Amino acid sequence: MKKKAIFILSSLFMIFGMIKGYKLYNKKYFKPDLTVIGFIEMFDGLGRQSAEIISALSDKVKVRFVPTRNSLLDDVPRSVRNIAKKPPGKLGNVVIYEDCFYNTSSDFLKRKFSDTSQSSIKFAYTMFESTKIPKFWVDNLNTYFDAAIVPDKYYVTVYENSGVTIPIFCVPLGLNLKDFLTKPIKKKANSPFVFGCFSTCIERKNHVDLVRAFHNAFENSEDVTLYINCKSYSQKPFDALQKEIQAIGAKNITVTTKCFSKTEYLQEFTKLDCYVSLSKAEGFSIQPREAMALGLPVIVSDNTAQTTICDSGLALRVSCPSKEPAFYETLNEVHGERYNIDIKEASKAMKEIYSNYAFYNSLSEKRRLWASYYDYSQLKELYQTVVQPYQVVLSDENKVENGTIYTTSTLLKVKYDQLIKN
Repeated sequence: MKKKAIFILSSLFMIFGMIKGYKLYNKKYFKPDLTVIGFIEMFDGLGRQSAEIISALSDKVKVRFVPTRNSLLDDVPRSVRNIAKKPPGKLGNVVIYEDCFYNTSSDFLKRKFSDTSQSSIKFAYTMFESTKIPKFWVDNLNTYFDAAIVPDKYYVTVYENSGVTIPIFCVPLGLNLKDFLTKPIKKKANSPFVFGCFSTCIERKNHVDLVRAFHNAFENSEDVTLYINCKSYSQKPFDALQKEIQAIGAKNITVTTKCFSKTEYLQEFTKLDCYVSLSKAEGFSIQPREAMALGLPVIVSDNTAQTTICDSGLALRVSCPSKEPAFYETLNEVHGERYNIDIKEASKAMKEIYSNYAFYNSLSEKRRLWASYYDYSQLKELYQTVVQPYQVVLSDENKVENGTIYTTSTLLKVKYDQLIKN
């Protein structure tokens, strides 16, 4: 009996050791379906990308996260926070790099995408805000990645003309719009009427022309206000904005610099009657889509990625008759060109919305329906196809459809075929 008990105990210890060893082995050598590389800050457009793709796909595929810089996990769903805190382990079968190349050196890419990771299929989800991307972006893309994904069709040509030779796919940026889409549609305008803009205050966002256009339209009318919130800002353009407001003597323009929580951000949006983005260039343009998801009328400059919003037929477009060198403060360099709005046309658009609000408000449901396409619930299959396609087909174009990837790259097809086979 004693021998039997000893045998049972030793067997249990052996099984326990095997389980523990397996867990340690699995932790070290486990290869996820997807590795997301980036950073998480929910108040930042770029910082939201990693969190939202993890949230959207983690119930379908095994996901790990590799940080490129410090993340802030406030307002992040628990499921995302748990993944963000786990050791990244081996790179996944598919890697999606979600950070820009401003803050990431070639040494980082070389270290992460060494020869030992060649079996991973590496995508860069990338966007820019002018007619040309920097040479070091081109070099990073062509050297370290198998393919690029851009959020708007405008940038396929921009990247190709800049020298990117890897396949370039257009997959719209997935957003978490649920809270916007479920808010009640505004029934009537505020009194006073509120135009709003929540862009970061940098030169490209064009706040000064926004102020000029608004003042030209309404001067100091007490019936209309302009509410600008800049969650962050560069000092020079912010000083220029303040100086312009002072110079024209505006009494109906409010500027704040608050960094809102997710709940506060939505609450501030619901105070608006119309959202205005007169940006000189956009890589995708999230906030006009958030406004449309609420049903709000929007006014946008007709350039770069915002042309897609204009082409919906549900936004008032403001033409951009001239260009200027695209100076990037972060790089202290010019890369390509950006676009200048017609200020008189912008003023006219604001007066049109204000004077005919009942008509534009009647289009709220159509705007909401259009914007809902960009919610991850609608785009999830496209992103899952990038990670786990049913098939990959050689083609004369690069595109992602539900279940199928079409590509011009034989190398990319071979890597996917190997992944699918395994």
